[in-house]
Amino acid sequence: MRTFTTYFSALIPALALLFFLSGCDTKTPKTVALPPTVEKDALAAFDDFSQSTFPSDAECTYEISWEILTGKGNVTAIVQLDEPDLLKFTAFDPLGRTLYLAVSDGKQFTLVDNRAASAKQGGINGKSWREFVPSPLQVENLLPLLGGRLEDVNKAKVLAASSTDNTGYWYTWKDANDLSHQVLFNKEHKWIEQHLLLNKEKKILLEIRYLSYMQDKETGYLWPKRIQMTGDMIKGGGTLNFTCVGQLSFDPLPASTFYLQLPPHFKVENLP
Repeated sequence: MRTFTTYFSALIPALALLFFLSGCDTKTPKTVALPPTVEKDALAAFDDFSQSTFPSDAECTYEISWEILTGKGNVTAIVQLDEPDLLKFTAFDPLGRTLYLAVSDGKQFTLVDNRAASAKQGGINGKSWREFVPSPLQVENLLPLLGGRLEDVNKAKVLAASSTDNTGYWYTWKDANDLSHQVLFNKEHKWIEQHLLLNKEKKILLEIRYLSYMQDKETGYLWPKRIQMTGDMIKGGGTLNFTCVGQLSFDPLPASTFYLQLPPHFKVENLP
């Protein structure tokens, strides 16, 4: 049986991109320079996409699978997000019973193991949180990354180039944490196909491939149906896969969603 820490080191990272990882041979993409007039059109497309309406709340049921050097695994989980930094992650056993919970209210986090009747709590600025969420990633990064969207970007610093097959534009910029972003935008479908995060040494920390999208009938929002993640943030140089298999909702989530009342018999450990 997996221990509490072992399970969460392989599961919560899956959701929150929370893996400490090592070693992937992913290479940065090749691009083709654009003529000035085409580059202007490409940057206009970036501006239009970045300003398009995007939900501030999302709830999705995922089949999450991973394949790393130590083995394979999968779990069904509900992910609930509310901008900017509210998170709830609920993992279930094959019978639909809740096994594990992870909740963050933007200041504190709680990890719950129902089978062991135990919980771990701490601050999101503390040392222990960074054992689950490697710096500089934050909870507020999750909704845009899982949703195939962009956070606030200084458009004056964005560079544009063409993909080698001329089906998309590659956009490049640096964020406030000195991370470099490279994003592949599909010109025909007007959605993101790939998003790379690189450190100062140009090492790919995370590569996200949006393999397919679906459209919510009620709101018209596009949402990635299948996502694949690789990079140095994936433990053991492996792969994480997210497939939306159930409920997808953009309805406002009540504040109670991100509040846990632990049973009195649960053992609680406070983390630094």
